[in-house]
Amino acid sequence: MLPLLFAAEELDHWASFFRQVPLDIFFAALFENLQIDTRYISEEADQLLQTSAIVTHLESAWQQISPACILANSSFFPVKELERESEWLARAYQLLEHYGRTRDKEVAFQDYTAVCLLSADGRLLEVWFYLEFEDWMTAESGGPGMKIYFHYPEGSLFAYRYYF
Repeated sequence: MLPLLFAAEELDHWASFFRQVPLDIFFAALFENLQIDTRYISEEADQLLQTSAIVTHLESAWQQISPACILANSSFFPVKELERESEWLARAYQLLEHYGRTRDKEVAFQDYTAVCLLSADGRLLEVWFYLEFEDWMTAESGGPGMKIYFHYPEGSLFAYRYYF
């Protein structure tokens, strides 16, 4: 799990700490660090962290860092005037090209409708790429599009979700 969360220079520190302290203390420190250090937590890492939280009885600490839990409990609202909106959209589209499915990548930037939404607490920015359909009843399930979430205002990737 640690290689999913940390680069090589940090990995040695966490691996050494893991060998030196009891499991519950290790995960308490890890969850506390992940609350402060805004970094991308993949779905795979989140699932492993959840299992670790259950085993060590630290579920509430995990819920505070889990992208799935945070997004489930967040409300997003349109942003009237987002500073550097074109930069956010360009960066989000680059991530769509990197993490997107084939059908997401096949759509050109200018063919997507893009919307920026800010979380109620102002800590997350959602960039939503979707296609306009004339008739939603005939639209294919699993169509192209993504929602990309950034830590706001610093801009690091928080999570991404496929549309549909």
